[in-house]
Amino acid sequence: MNNLIKMTFPIFSEFFRINRVRIGVILNIIIKINDDIISEYSMDNLVALAGLVQLTEKIVDNLLDESGTLKKHLDLYIVATTREEIGTEGALFFARNNPIDEIIALDVGLVEDFPGTVSSDIKLNEGPVIIWQEQGGAGIFDYKLCEKLANVAEQNNLNYQNAVMEFYGSDAGKAQKWLGIPSTLVGIPIMFAHNIPEISTLSGIEAAAELIYQYLKGQS
Repeated sequence: MNNLIKMTFPIFSEFFRINRVRIGVILNIIIKINDDIISEYSMDNLVALAGLVQLTEKIVDNLLDESGTLKKHLDLYIVATTREEIGTEGALFFARNNPIDEIIALDVGLVEDFPGTVSSDIKLNEGPVIIWQEQGGAGIFDYKLCEKLANVAEQNNLNYQNAVMEFYGSDAGKAQKWLGIPSTLVGIPIMFAHNIPEISTLSGIEAAAELIYQYLKGQS
């Protein structure tokens, strides 16, 4: 059994014992295993939302003037979408009804290797993941946009990882494929996605937000 799992199960058990948790009780627990590693369920929602909040803070602190106007000559939409798991409905609705030139989605990068798939050897603590392809090649992201993000990481000495995903589909992938909007996907590394416990890192959330922020900062 993975050492992180060995550490996490006793923590959950003790929490349940102390708080007399029973079946039917709704919980939302984020456990810090150490100063960086965190564990929760639904982490594939939580880490991306946390990254979006951190990105927004960076934009507000650095890219807005005193009147609250964006200093860049562009319209920027920061959107948290719904129903991704059952058809990308929220993201597609927004993209169809607004003048979008490009999309950078923030989601998760799967650390696990799956039997019979191409391994990208993603690590939990080696930076955000630029995902170039998903769904076994059925979804291919915009090459130039992925390349721009990689160049931004290189120029700013930010750690990052490259990956393709086979058993994985995203809002950005659907926007690229169905609407033809240049799109890319930045993944926050996560272990045991859609299982309990899911594991990610605070530094991974921060690094993903920083990568996208530096990309926006470099826009004219």
